[in-house]
Amino acid sequence: MEDKKGQETNREGDNGEHPLSLASMRELLTELLNDKLQPISRKLDSLNGEMTAIQKQLKEVKTTAEQAEEKVSHLDLRVNSEVENLRAEIKALTKKVVANEAQSRRDNLKFHGIPEKEGEVNYEQCVREIILKKMNVDLGEKAIARAHRVGPPPKDTSGKPRPVLVKFETYKDRCQVWDQKAKLKGSTIYIAEDYPAEVELIRKKLYPIMRAANACRDEAGNRPYQAHLNTDKLIINSRAYTADNLSALPVPIKPENIATKSTQDYVFFWSADSPFSNHYKANFKIGQIKYNCVEQYIMYNKANTFNDHTAANEILAATDPSEQKRLGRHIKNYDHKQWTNRRADIARRALHAKFAQNAHLKELLLKTGTRMLVEASPPWDTTWGVGIRLHDPDIRDRQKWKGKNLLGELLSETRSELS
Repeated sequence: MEDKKGQETNREGDNGEHPLSLASMRELLTELLNDKLQPISRKLDSLNGEMTAIQKQLKEVKTTAEQAEEKVSHLDLRVNSEVENLRAEIKALTKKVVANEAQSRRDNLKFHGIPEKEGEVNYEQCVREIILKKMNVDLGEKAIARAHRVGPPPKDTSGKPRPVLVKFETYKDRCQVWDQKAKLKGSTIYIAEDYPAEVELIRKKLYPIMRAANACRDEAGNRPYQAHLNTDKLIINSRAYTADNLSALPVPIKPENIATKSTQDYVFFWSADSPFSNHYKANFKIGQIKYNCVEQYIMYNKANTFNDHTAANEILAATDPSEQKRLGRHIKNYDHKQWTNRRADIARRALHAKFAQNAHLKELLLKTGTRMLVEASPPWDTTWGVGIRLHDPDIRDRQKWKGKNLLGELLSETRSELS
């Protein structure tokens, strides 16, 4: 009975579900995975297609950008070339205009140092008396076409007088007076030729070189250089120099070598080529403002002292020290007494910053030791300098100094503070 029952059990087992084999399970899983992966694969294929399209588009964009960049580069070169050509043309035209203006002024002379008087009108008569009595030149009645002061009238006539511009009827009359200019030496009056502002700036740079060249002596006491100015050119031994080729000058009369002159007791200096000059360009910062020279700081503060903020901004925008000084001469509400009381303190701050913030300049200042620093200013500048030019032998004699040498004293103070 038991055997029969077991056989029935076996038959029941044979009729039931059989367990899955390993191969069947693998096949089933593969089918399931394929069902799941096929949509993903199709999606990836689609994404790959999109990526390929995007890459193609990017490549096209890159190519277009490179072509555009190349075109812009060529355009920049063309524009720059055209700009340079225009600058060259403007420079050439400006040169012609200046030359024509200089030619139109050839019959003029400027008389400097003639005191101003309130209500003065007849400048021609004043000039005639100077020409006749001081220069011994007897001009005809119609030799002077006109005469007038240059610039607006000052509120305070105690300062430097404005020059008197004189136009002569003929160049011959003008030369008659010009040839006798040496007879004014020793007086407060001197004569200068009349040139456009552009030419004046160049001559101002060339003039000290001319004087230094003519003052040079070799070991035998002979003059190695014969120098004179011809409009905007310096002629030395028949060779012409311009403001653009001064590096070709002989070594003894290069600008940097003639701006300072030392003796056992003194260091004399003059012009923007000297590191001791207020016009020497050397950046320094006071507060939040950067200045390119001491002159800029002084003139900027001069304008602010009298609340002329327009002039102050113009001075800060100007990069040329001579232009900064010119702007400082036309400040509104100017009071000479008030400025006299403040200028030294203002200059002192600028000098300290200039030399403290520029190590090479500080070294040059300290190398002067205990010698007195002296600005060899022109005769009309008797405040900041001594009123005697650098190559005038009289500058070595302190008794002959005509000015206060304010800049020299302030430099000496700065040297003591930094040593």
